[in-house]
Amino acid sequence: MAEFTDAHSALEFLETLNNKNCTIVSATENGKKRPATIKDLQEMNYETIINLCDLLGMSDIYMGGTNYGATDKQRNDDQAEN
Repeated sequence: MAEFTDAHSALEFLETLNNKNCTIVSATENGKKRPATIKDLQEMNYETIINLCDLLGMSDIYMGGTNYGATDKQRNDDQAEN
């Protein structure tokens, strides 16, 4: 899976991946290609969403935190105070 360096690229990838006209294939252990399953699509979406959260400083979304909208530095500073 590619690491995105900006939110625009990650969102473009998600749009393409989830477009009804997109055909997704996945490689198996022996290198053969097969149509992607819903589970494959969920994994690709989730990895991209995590990458997007990191880019936007919102890792709390997938880490179970509740400090929405704060940057990672702000959250770290808040945790250090408590």
